[in-house]
Amino acid sequence: MKLRRVFLAIAAFSAVLLARPEGVQSANLSQQIDGIYQAGSRGGGQWALVVRPLDGEGGDKLRFEANPALRLIAASTGKLFVCHAAAALLPADTSFTMTVSRRWSVRGRRAEGVVFVDGGGAPGLYSFGSGADSGRGIFDEFARSAKSAGVDTLFARLWIRNDLFAAADSIGAGWQWDDLPWYYAAPVTATMLDDNAVKFSFVPRARDSVEVRAPMPLPAGWTWSASMRVGEAPNLVDCAPDGPRSWHFSGRLQEGDSAHSERVAIARPELYVADRLLGALERAGVRSRLSLLPRSPSEDSLPVVVDTLGQVALRDVFHPILARSNNLRAEMLLRDLGARRGGRGSVAEGLKCVRRDLDSLGIPTGEVRMEDGSGLSRLDWVSAGALARVLEDAGRKAARGDSGMTHLLAGLARPGGSGSLVSRFLPKEGGKPNPHLWTNP
Repeated sequence: MKLRRVFLAIAAFSAVLLARPEGVQSANLSQQIDGIYQAGSRGGGQWALVVRPLDGEGGDKLRFEANPALRLIAASTGKLFVCHAAAALLPADTSFTMTVSRRWSVRGRRAEGVVFVDGGGAPGLYSFGSGADSGRGIFDEFARSAKSAGVDTLFARLWIRNDLFAAADSIGAGWQWDDLPWYYAAPVTATMLDDNAVKFSFVPRARDSVEVRAPMPLPAGWTWSASMRVGEAPNLVDCAPDGPRSWHFSGRLQEGDSAHSERVAIARPELYVADRLLGALERAGVRSRLSLLPRSPSEDSLPVVVDTLGQVALRDVFHPILARSNNLRAEMLLRDLGARRGGRGSVAEGLKCVRRDLDSLGIPTGEVRMEDGSGLSRLDWVSAGALARVLEDAGRKAARGDSGMTHLLAGLARPGGSGSLVSRFLPKEGGKPNPHLWTNP
């Protein structure tokens, strides 16, 4: 399914900030960059380039601009604006917390009442450890505390709070329908586990059959089916929801391929959270029956006990969003920004915060248009000049000791080094010429 994931762009752009290297021939740098620019890109189309020194010195010798205000498709560079606004408007130690509250009565070894799960807009929480390992799940401590209190059986109504984020904003404006089955377009919810996605691996077998596996154990009752074949390259996997707790896979795998992996979106994240909680209770030896409520139940006289389960600090959100280009967490951060500084966890309020931040940098409205927080929307545009100004501002503030901007810059991908740019600008990848190398044609 790789071809479907390519962001069809008719333009390319770049904003580059340079730290002054030792011995650089600054008199020739802008001329060398101009030669690269004039040669054009291999893919054709329009592109823009802005190069500026981090230290603000060097004059025109270390600066280069070509089409700095040209509107081009934003794609994942749009995440930078959301992260910069968050770093500018929220303290770096801002935390987003998932909590479980319980209001129940216990008779003998049986408990009855209500369980509340509030994700608090916390991005990056996992049901098992810190990823697809088999460690302790985020709900296991809650389940063990129930067991240690002498509860063997639990009958409860379960309310999963997602109203911190506007329900109408679970899918972004301008997202394409054929993106929605995949992890990068998973529904945006305030209570989230495992990035609202599940990883599957596909292994070609004899007799034209494909084995499908889920590396991380799924909750009870979650299933999949497949009608796939082994054929010629390239690999092509299609996915469609097959009910609220099931997926169907079709397509083909290349003969001789050892394995192929895909991450698919969870169409009903609230069911996934509920079933993960149920599984944790069962692992702890608590027989449970949970009925999912559509809204918060009315108050009663029973006391409320709050258990804190997971916490994510803002400083730790930048790296997965910027270096790994995680769409869901960028979308959650945009809504969190709206909830913390705009009064409502909506795309509209979050984008107002982003616009105020851009206004403070003197970036015209005509150079940045964001309809979502991840850049997945085909309606977004940005200029290379706007990107450069945001990076310059982050660099200046980090140099003055701004903790948020320091963490933002540390979270950026490094061309040829880390994150989504790990293979970019390298002469070779896996011993073969690297198609992502930026050179003169």
